[in-house]
Amino acid sequence: FNSRSEAMGRFVEEIMPGAFDGVLGNDVVALFNHDPSMVLGRSTAGTVRLSVDEIGLRYECDLADDEISRRVASYIA
Repeated sequence: FNSRSEAMGRFVEEIMPGAFDGVLGNDVVALFNHDPSMVLGRSTAGTVRLSVDEIGLRYECDLADDEISRRVASYIA
C-alpha cells in the first residue's frame, strides 16, 4: 500500500489502504497471464486464499497437477 509500482509503459500504480475492503469474499480466480482458459485456482474452491495486512494484498494458490500449473511452477521454482 501507498507505494508506487515500477513503470509499466506510460503509467505506474499505487494501491491505497481499503482498496480490497468488501471484495475478499468474492469468487476470485487466479489466472495465468490473465487468460480465462488457464485457471490456476479459485477462492470458492479453496485453492486460492486472500488476506490483507499493512503492506497490501497477500495471496496463496495451491497449484493442481496439470500442464498449466506445472509450467507456472517451473517459472517460479
